[in-house]
Amino acid sequence: MRKKGLLLLGSVMVTALCGTTFGGVPLGPPVAGLDAGQFQAGAEYFYGEMDLDWDEEPDAIGGDVEDLTTSVVFGCLSYGLTPRWQACVRLGAGSAELDMEGYSLALPEAAGNERLFLADMTFDGDYELASGLGTKYTLWNQRDDLSWGVVFQMAWFDWDDRLAGAVDQTLAAAGEEFTIDGHYAMGIDLDCYDIKIALGPAWQATDRLCLYGGPLLHYVRGEMDMDLDGSFAVRDSGGGLVDEASVSLSDSGDLEQKTEFGGFAGGQLDLSERMQVFAETTFTADAWGIGIGGGWRF
Repeated sequence: MRKKGLLLLGSVMVTALCGTTFGGVPLGPPVAGLDAGQFQAGAEYFYGEMDLDWDEEPDAIGGDVEDLTTSVVFGCLSYGLTPRWQACVRLGAGSAELDMEGYSLALPEAAGNERLFLADMTFDGDYELASGLGTKYTLWNQRDDLSWGVVFQMAWFDWDDRLAGAVDQTLAAAGEEFTIDGHYAMGIDLDCYDIKIALGPAWQATDRLCLYGGPLLHYVRGEMDMDLDGSFAVRDSGGGLVDEASVSLSDSGDLEQKTEFGGFAGGQLDLSERMQVFAETTFTADAWGIGIGGGWRF
């Protein structure tokens, strides 16, 4: 039975790793909760908000990103490898929103090395296929009602969106004043991975209720690729057409979380011998999230 279980879990892991979409993952209690050879199937929901930093800001298409908001629904399959160790895979769907402020285009030297500013935008990645995997290990059974453990969760996302807008900006070059107006469309691909590692106790407060929490390491790295196509006209101070052109620009930048260290806390309730539900929160100085879910052991 255990050999068949390992083969099944391995095949699901291969399927999960073929997807590249991520949104955010609940942690659950930091200790193993399955017997060796036992399965658990469940469903989870995660909502989170995070402030991001540019690790390498783009040049041709420059700006600032902040306030990444994610919403994800997962189906989860877990398997008990030993009484102290379990692993899981997740498949689901997630959406993302990202505020993009102060974006501008680099203009040539003839325009005085000025930048053409775009209106503030919101990246809106619709629900896409989501995937992730994780593991838990019980480090120490201190008492019958108190255990300590560690949990590792990793997930991926690859959202895309296409934005459009108009510009109307006055510039001064070579002692003269010009107005640039036109329209643009920008395609954006956001590709990230997210790792959470947490350590802490799980306290069996009653026969049915388990409370847990502890410190959290939250590590996020990603890349945002941007492709912009636009048509612009240059007019003199009297409104006369001086020049017009179509442009195509591409750029990319690296993203990372602002704060890596934080905490988590939650509770799990046994509705029956085989069915459990949980609710929790995770947080750092610049991010927070809530997760809920439940599972059925078999």
